[in-house]
Amino acid sequence: MRFILIDELRQQNCINHLLNIALDGKTEVVFRDYKSNRSIQQNNLMWAYYDVLGDFIGLVPEDMHEMVKAKVFGVRELITKDLNGKKIKLHVPNRTTTTLKVFDKNPEVMCMTKFLQAIEMLASELGVRLPRPDDYKYILTGKRA
Repeated sequence: MRFILIDELRQQNCINHLLNIALDGKTEVVFRDYKSNRSIQQNNLMWAYYDVLGDFIGLVPEDMHEMVKAKVFGVRELITKDLNGKKIKLHVPNRTTTTLKVFDKNPEVMCMTKFLQAIEMLASELGVRLPRPDDYKYILTGKRA
């Protein structure tokens, strides 16, 4: 299991997961600095795409992100416990963009390129026009020229 601590919800999910691990010496927990696997421009473009698609479908960008990850990588069932100790089933994406198999000098950026292409394919299937990477005004302001 991997957690990137960017907000209190993810921090609490990490804590809950740690509390449910058996203290049998079979689990190693390592904390390290996170290194992003995509460029800032790619990340901004991805979220701009999610804004447009989310407006079309009626989802917030964060939910669009989870939906696209599930579409690209499939889902798996995860059984965990809620704050009251009740078992719950979650359907979570199988993997992240780092698992896309590509061969290039900079595989992390290429993986994100493949992921962006998957978002573009979804938009095409829905008949949604996405902003182009050179449409900086839209990416920066959310407004079309």
